[in-house]
Amino acid sequence: MEQTLNERIRDLFISSVEKDSNVRNAFLLVSNDQLDVLVDLSYGSNSYVGQQYYLASIGKVFTSVIIGQMVEKNLIGYEDKVIDILGSEIVDGLHTYKGVNYAGEITIRQLLNHASGIGDYFSDKPKSGKPMLDKILESPYQHYSPMEIVDWTRMNIKSVFKPGKGFHYSDTGYHLVGLVIERILKMSLYEVMDKFIFTPLDMKDTYMTSFVNQEKFDESKVCDVYWGEHNVKEYSIFKDDYAGGGIVTTSSDLLLFFKAIINHQIIRESTLIQMTRWSKYSSIKLIGIAYGLGLMNLKSTPVLFPKQYSSFGHIGSIGSFMFYNPTSKTYLIGSVNRFQYHRKSMNIMFNTLKVMMKALNNQL
Repeated sequence: MEQTLNERIRDLFISSVEKDSNVRNAFLLVSNDQLDVLVDLSYGSNSYVGQQYYLASIGKVFTSVIIGQMVEKNLIGYEDKVIDILGSEIVDGLHTYKGVNYAGEITIRQLLNHASGIGDYFSDKPKSGKPMLDKILESPYQHYSPMEIVDWTRMNIKSVFKPGKGFHYSDTGYHLVGLVIERILKMSLYEVMDKFIFTPLDMKDTYMTSFVNQEKFDESKVCDVYWGEHNVKEYSIFKDDYAGGGIVTTSSDLLLFFKAIINHQIIRESTLIQMTRWSKYSSIKLIGIAYGLGLMNLKSTPVLFPKQYSSFGHIGSIGSFMFYNPTSKTYLIGSVNRFQYHRKSMNIMFNTLKVMMKALNNQL
């Protein structure tokens, strides 16, 4: 008997993760209304469909959506200077390049598209002492507040270029965006996310994981995450990710969110156009990826990545992914729950897209 499309997607996913001993658990959701496809899958002895998992940097899309909503309400502008909102006491000293203080020039847009030139607390090498990743591994339950992260960056991380003159991925920049949101709306970031995204979209299994929100967050229900051989799901790194990625959700909730973006339910079409204005700058660490306002675009390349496979969304440092392919109108969501394992996620997505494209061609 010929396999259905749903069965082919399932078998491809299971085959891909089963043969990789580094993958302990994984999730894949594929949705395409035209092909009548909705596949929600899990892999691993301790995982199940509908289980919550960490998003890591996919959380930046949520943060950008909040800013977009605020722009629509004339509460803020993309070209607004960050120093005018947060004040010099927070911003000064965060950006000095070749002896010149550029902190007062940084805009909201530049923070969102990583064009500010502010260094990244999470991955950049400090001027002296231990990198933040080493500090996290040595003291995994040590908590860092958003302002402590900003202050640590100010003291330890070099700026990399003049504002607006390059691309450098910066979680510190998104911490500043979170502080901007809280300053203007006079609410904590988790309250903002709940009021303007989670509740309106009925995302009942989605939360921010900050320390101030512990009463709503049951860590035991969240899928395991691995760093080498270590299960790190209880490490403070996830709770401290704040506006850069501190969200836990399920695949089905994430689909609700992304569909609401694509269909202009929680932001206007004009805002999505702003979010998908891809920067002319790129990074050697993110080859083949262009960045907008909280969204990544997987750029087409001849032979290796044909134009019809070009998709936009975001990835996370733990192999999480959320992408939409406009050609086939396919949503691809999931995670392999392992630090620095993006390649596996991209492989799963690309192979799934190939199956979807073939099915669409057969319809013509």
